[in-house]
Amino acid sequence: MTERINQQQSRVLESIVLEKKEKVAFKSWMQPIRNAYPFGQLTFDEKYLLLTESDYEVIAELLKDLLGYAINSNRPLTVTNRLEAASLTNNEKAGGAKAGNDWLLVSTLSGVLRLNEGDYSLPSGCLLVMDREKLTSHCHAIILIVENKAVLPHLSSSIFSGMADYDPLIIYRGDPYFSVAAANDFVIDQQEQCQIHTFFDSDPKGLSMALATPAVSGVWLIDLNNVAELQSVNQETIFQQQSSVDNALAKKCEVCGSELVNYYRLMNQHRIAIMQEHILARNLDIVLFSRKADSQSE
Repeated sequence: MTERINQQQSRVLESIVLEKKEKVAFKSWMQPIRNAYPFGQLTFDEKYLLLTESDYEVIAELLKDLLGYAINSNRPLTVTNRLEAASLTNNEKAGGAKAGNDWLLVSTLSGVLRLNEGDYSLPSGCLLVMDREKLTSHCHAIILIVENKAVLPHLSSSIFSGMADYDPLIIYRGDPYFSVAAANDFVIDQQEQCQIHTFFDSDPKGLSMALATPAVSGVWLIDLNNVAELQSVNQETIFQQQSSVDNALAKKCEVCGSELVNYYRLMNQHRIAIMQEHILARNLDIVLFSRKADSQSE
């Protein structure tokens, strides 16, 4: 998500969780946040959000990911790591910054990490933990954001193995251990010099998160040319659970042109929900949908 949460917005979101609000007025600033962290159900007139216990959990998660603290704790110092906290107080853990708050989990397809200072060969299946600031000196033309870290060591030996000219810097999207905010901030800083591609689950939620990635220019998805062959790995139950996750998803697909719009229609028609692990384990074909040039410049 390209938008940041300011103090007033964070307080509104906190109050939803702490007061267990079941209905709140829908504000325009909420939509970019909901693109990345789907919560609440819009009323028919799109004036209100209806909320449940599961929505409170999503809001609490996004506040922890993007602001670095649990909503039930005291507000922390504004620090990004423990060394910074130690320079300001006698408590290195003050501010809620955990070890690794500014680290990224990265890899490459070629086994070579290209930095301004030189190229570094990596062992097969190697994953690197790198400081976000030090990684800004990379020389890769593409950044590939991956949703699930379990697939990271296997990308080069599976679905991308025949793409010799495709060598992105692979970044894990993040979780409670690797900061989502750090990954997002890195992508935002890099968007002027790199193409930003994503590889998420091929389901409505995964597509919604992919299109919410800052400055996304390409989205990798399962190839639906032969849907019948995918039924053994398709999870219709998950599709059903996610079918209303983003009511504006069809409109958002337009940024990648008519091909992605048609793809999303097929996804709905055949109730497609295929996880990254199955795509790699079965070495299934994938396809890249590139964002329209005029949309990227907006």
